[in-house]
Amino acid sequence: MMRRDVSLRWVALALFGAVAGCGGSSGSTSKQPLFVVPQNTGGYFPNPANVYMTAGSLAYKAGQIVVVRGKAAVFPDTYAGESIYVPANPPGPVQLRYWSMCNNLEASPYPVVLCKADYATALDADGYYTYVMSFEASATPPSWVPATATWLPWGATDQPNILIFRNMLPADDFAQAVQDAEAAGCTIDNQSGVTPSYASQRTASQCAIRVMGDYYPRSAFCDQDLFIRQGWQGCFKAAGVG
Repeated sequence: MMRRDVSLRWVALALFGAVAGCGGSSGSTSKQPLFVVPQNTGGYFPNPANVYMTAGSLAYKAGQIVVVRGKAAVFPDTYAGESIYVPANPPGPVQLRYWSMCNNLEASPYPVVLCKADYATALDADGYYTYVMSFEASATPPSWVPATATWLPWGATDQPNILIFRNMLPADDFAQAVQDAEAAGCTIDNQSGVTPSYASQRTASQCAIRVMGDYYPRSAFCDQDLFIRQGWQGCFKAAGVG
């Protein structure tokens, strides 16, 4: 049922540090966060079942948040004790064995701030997730984040963060996984020691969008007040994110 043709990448280089960043303001169509597939995923405990895409160099700015939205792949209800073939978020069938979004500090050894697995991610009535990453004084999700969104804490504000989207074991008939974007060549070279340009990241992200469609995690910087007033829709409109 599940594909296992993902190549192993046990390289000692730190994978995501070379993925160049995306500073910017919520009112600009340039320098928005871009999820891209790095050619090297060494340093993040990869295995043949997982492929990652990342949005890196997310610099903290007071009053600004990061919003990420995409269609949730159907995952199995194993958390409730069901088999790997029983979908947890119908309509099925199961498309990915597992997926998650993690926020890490973008400094070796890339400590995790917080991860949210598929089962712990809120979905709206249309089956889409919305992640909101913001800095808060406490570890409690802020009251302004709606029930249909999932909060990720920013973590340290004196160094950049990196968001990591993981896809594990796609079903044979599911062709919109990160694995498919990698197979289509929608990757960036993060092994040469030269920071990839924003233009090259944009090209790779557009390639991934063509492959993954609604399952691609679109993202934007946004003023927190704008999100509170107009939700993810207002944020994406202001940032020029389609």
